[in-house]
Amino acid sequence: MKSIAPESGGLEAQLDFLRDQLLQQVEPEFLDPFRAEPGQRQQLRELIKELLAQWSPDTEFGAERIETLLAELIGLGPLDPLLSDPGISDILVNSPEEVWVERRGRLERVDSTFRGPEHLAALMEKIAALVGRTLSLQTPCLDARMADGSRANLVIAPVGGPCLSIRRHRQELRPLYGEADSWAAGGGMSELMGRLFAKAMGARCNFLIAGATGAGKSTLLASLLAHVPPNERLVVIEDTQELPIDPGAHAVRLQCVHDVRGASSGQRRVNLSDLVVNALRMRPDRLVVGEIRTPREAYVTIEALNTGHPGSGSTIHADSAGDALGRLEMLIRREHGGFSAADVRAPIARAFDFIVHVGRLENGRRIVREVIELAGMRGPEYDLRPAFAWTAEAGFQPCSEYRSGRRVKARFNSASGAGA
Repeated sequence: MKSIAPESGGLEAQLDFLRDQLLQQVEPEFLDPFRAEPGQRQQLRELIKELLAQWSPDTEFGAERIETLLAELIGLGPLDPLLSDPGISDILVNSPEEVWVERRGRLERVDSTFRGPEHLAALMEKIAALVGRTLSLQTPCLDARMADGSRANLVIAPVGGPCLSIRRHRQELRPLYGEADSWAAGGGMSELMGRLFAKAMGARCNFLIAGATGAGKSTLLASLLAHVPPNERLVVIEDTQELPIDPGAHAVRLQCVHDVRGASSGQRRVNLSDLVVNALRMRPDRLVVGEIRTPREAYVTIEALNTGHPGSGSTIHADSAGDALGRLEMLIRREHGGFSAADVRAPIARAFDFIVHVGRLENGRRIVREVIELAGMRGPEYDLRPAFAWTAEAGFQPCSEYRSGRRVKARFNSASGAGA
């Protein structure tokens, strides 16, 4: 009669044996949890069964043990089920016994735990190794971009930890309105707002989307880009490929090259600003800069948008539409210290037609908080025209005093004439 695992050496012995065997029989990329496809997992599941049968023919390995081994070898151990949950955007490991997730915009503690600090440390070392890096006393903090675009942050002693944060990369192409999974249907905007966005994109207005991390900036930008006609050439520039683009779009994608595989945006060999300059030589109709982060990126993006390319867009971290403009000013003046506020405001006012602020409510719902038209300059100040605003009491409301500025009105009229 066969004995029941774990009598045959225990879990750690089984893992050591399988790691050695798998590294001899499959490519390392095959064991990357951020690359694994369902078909690959099934192949490895069968291979693990075969290897265990060779190692201990008299031991019966149950389905639960096989799945545990599979999760440890090609997954993230106890985090593996969380990695495959489409509703989870962030996985936060505070300690071996404390794991939190952000699920559909809300933080919650989950039952997943590690066997101890060594188990968690081993997983973190595995994640670091996947991008060709190591954790050490000299490098106790590590920010890594994984193969699927997910971002991992790892911390060990003496700084703290061990603790781990994973921001999942989800390519979500969400309609503005008119469908069950749209922004409007989900309470993220009003249908009237969605129709304005669609009309503005068709009329080739430029958008800057502002908000905090996880507020939905990139998701909204992708929703806007779905309204770009397929005969217009779109050049999309990102630090790491994240924006979902309609397969039918005439789009070219450029992404930064990092000095160290998986490294953060501070260690690039080909910068986002380099790619913006190169994109201008690629005959773009529209430019998309995934996110403006640095002084150089802000300066080059505004300069590029002042050379034409209406219908373009970008995102920026800011707490309101007005703060987004202030942040752009600050970044550009850091790049060119001799510039005054007046020097940078006019080019910014020419670069964007609408500033949109997105946010996340306490219940996790992502919403468009405000839409402001940037109608140019009024003396030394921006000509800001609020179009929509959200309040907890009234929800999404159009601003009664909103009147389109001359530039947006001309774009709308031109688009109407072209479609006539």
